[in-house]
Amino acid sequence: MVDDAIVVVEAVHAKLDQGYKSSLTASIDAMNEISGAIISITLVMASVFIPVSFIGGTSGTFYREFGVTMAVSIFISALNALTLSPALCAIFLKPKNENGEEVKMSRVERFHTSFNTAYEKILGKYKTQVEKMVRKPIVIGIAVIIGIALLAGTMLTTKTGLVPDEDTGTLFCTISMPPATSVARTTKVINQVDSILAADPAILSREQIQGYNFIAGAGSDQATFIIKLKPFSERQKGFWWKLSGLWNGDGIYRFFLNPLDANGVLAQIYLKTAHIKDAQILAFAPPMIPGFSANSGVSLVMQDRTGGSLDKFFQVTKDYLAELNKRPEIQQAMTSYNPNYPQYMIHVDVAKCKQASISPQVVLYTLQGYYGGLYASNFNAYGKLFRVMVQGDPSTRMTPESLNSVYVRTPNGMTPI
Repeated sequence: MVDDAIVVVEAVHAKLDQGYKSSLTASIDAMNEISGAIISITLVMASVFIPVSFIGGTSGTFYREFGVTMAVSIFISALNALTLSPALCAIFLKPKNENGEEVKMSRVERFHTSFNTAYEKILGKYKTQVEKMVRKPIVIGIAVIIGIALLAGTMLTTKTGLVPDEDTGTLFCTISMPPATSVARTTKVINQVDSILAADPAILSREQIQGYNFIAGAGSDQATFIIKLKPFSERQKGFWWKLSGLWNGDGIYRFFLNPLDANGVLAQIYLKTAHIKDAQILAFAPPMIPGFSANSGVSLVMQDRTGGSLDKFFQVTKDYLAELNKRPEIQQAMTSYNPNYPQYMIHVDVAKCKQASISPQVVLYTLQGYYGGLYASNFNAYGKLFRVMVQGDPSTRMTPESLNSVYVRTPNGMTPI
């Protein structure tokens, strides 16, 4: 933002040093000489950063904001250098007197002069030392080798990841029970997890959603917690990072996690819920990039092209997950897929449906409404909009015989399904 303005100030100051008696004239002549250069370098720099904004994929998501920010800043810098900077130079920069001497300086100008004098002395000493070092190639070579070694060591020990983690103050915790677990049993596990979250000093509030999992979807065996952490400033008070052993045997330095930041809270959730064996509990932070998976990870899709059984496909999926979890670069691999839910196979008699002048789709749609639930309409009450959902009472859909009590509308009246 300031590079072009510095060029303008230096150009005007150079004109004043040449003997110009008017700051306005010096500014005009300086701008006549350097305006073309400022415009050309602006276009060159913009041509570098604007294309970055059009990169696709994950890289584009990371660099798009950077490219736009740089391009806009470059244009603003050029606009400032072509308008405001020369005007300010004409107002504030002072020419020399008729005899070539400097005009009487103010306190600020004397401070600037003193600072520049001291800086020139330090710069001269620095140049002298650099010249001495250059004449000693062995010392320079050793310094370069040490620098390369430090760089390599830093690259090997610095934490890396596909998507950078940030403490946004929000976490998610999903719970998946075994297939077809009752609502009562799921509620019991939810209460266990809720008591664990309530005891964490870093958590400000939590909301629970029973019957829905952000990853696995809806079901009586699913649940989700939305966790809100305390403000970051409160979670950092009185905490010091500590070294946990100088060396862990793997050539990597290890540090204690801050138990009050997002990663520390996640670690505590996994640690304190490990005793709940019949529940699959996954705690994670929201993705840093919108649309980039549900938990800043990599999503994989499995497809069975053989048309085989679901059980065999499920076993292949579990074997694949087991191999993924063996990889050192993967922290955790899991799936919400499980074919072991209790289910019935219903065969619709297409011929009888045609005789009754309805399609099999009507039968399936009716079954969906009674047993699975369907959205019917909306209604307004108390200033709010409510959704009407159609579903049979649980007591009327507990057995296969309950199908005898389900009716479908035909042109000749209601008929049992």
